[in-house]
Amino acid sequence: MGWRGTTRYGSLNAHHRQDLSRRDDLESWLYMIVELTNGSLPWRFITDRSLVQKAKEDARTITKETFFEKCPLQYDQILQIIDKLEFDEIPPYATFYNILNEMADENGIVVTMKYDWDDSLSSGTSTTNAISPDQSASRSHKAENIGQDRPSHEDLRV
Repeated sequence: MGWRGTTRYGSLNAHHRQDLSRRDDLESWLYMIVELTNGSLPWRFITDRSLVQKAKEDARTITKETFFEKCPLQYDQILQIIDKLEFDEIPPYATFYNILNEMADENGIVVTMKYDWDDSLSSGTSTTNAISPDQSASRSHKAENIGQDRPSHEDLRV
């Protein structure tokens, strides 16, 4: 299989040219949130894929402290969970949800607050035609298997 994804966020399995699954999506997501938290990834200026792969492997061992330098401790916990997932295993989404809520609580983040750039929404007017997820679910065709491998709202209640 050829390369799939971007070098910066690609999972180790992508570097090994293996089939990708949900665990690889989660690994890519983790790289993105580490980048958002730290401001950059250690391999940001490396263009050689094999060197990026080595940097990602090192981020799990010898450079772990640097990789997670400004990150909450739970990021390492999330990476360990991701790395233990088997190819076809359903990820423990509720566990990730609970870990993220724990981080929010520890940092005084109220997850239901509006973002600072959402001030226009408080006026009651909107210039978009966006619909809420609840509305879109009732308006669109759903495949029979959608949602079977995702946590329900009940599963995510703490």
